[in-house]
Amino acid sequence: MEEIDGRPAYLLETSPKEEEEGFKLADGMKIWVDKETWMPLRYEMYDSDGDLVMELEIHDLEINTGIQDSEFVFEVPEGATVKTVDLDSFKLPEKNDLRRSQRICGI
Repeated sequence: MEEIDGRPAYLLETSPKEEEEGFKLADGMKIWVDKETWMPLRYEMYDSDGDLVMELEIHDLEINTGIQDSEFVFEVPEGATVKTVDLDSFKLPEKNDLRRSQRICGI
């Protein structure tokens, strides 16, 4: 347990299984989850050297502020296509530079 912005939170630490291959978003992560609402309040992501590469923290959390649930219903816009991304098959390019990106985009 730790406190984030005056709220008691559970601290969870995660790391990927060493034997797993493929795309890894991070080599370690800490997540603080609000004890009352179960909303994540803080994230920290670490690289393979244990260095912090990203952090995000939510302040002044307010819940049930009177916004109707219908405001949060996702509707696919006309003409749009929904795709599911398989992160296991996602691979970062080995080498990329501005000229290659411009060529791919037709610029």
